[in-house]
Amino acid sequence: MKGLEGAVTSFEKTGTESVDGIETDVYTMVVDPTAAAVPPAGADAMGEMTVVHNVDKESLPRKVVSTIGDEGEEMVTTSIFSAWGEAPGVVGPTGDQIIRIEDLPEGTFD
Repeated sequence: MKGLEGAVTSFEKTGTESVDGIETDVYTMVVDPTAAAVPPAGADAMGEMTVVHNVDKESLPRKVVSTIGDEGEEMVTTSIFSAWGEAPGVVGPTGDQIIRIEDLPEGTFD
């Protein structure tokens, strides 16, 4: 969480919850992006960020929900973590799923 020094306005245990059948402790963190050591671009327009962490008894993250936004516009990102200790089943994309950056439509990165 490097870079958030001074930006966390609160961090507290806010309950318990089951995630995929596993009991977790729930921690809620509130962040003021404008107070970060290196504020992200557009931090003034972002508003406050709330991050809810679900952590199991082995201190492994099971779920993280981040909400950021202001004035009625929110972006919510949810990450679920499972199968700790198992080998990941990563499969690379097939040739028809790959596009070269030169083939992207003009203005993609404007």
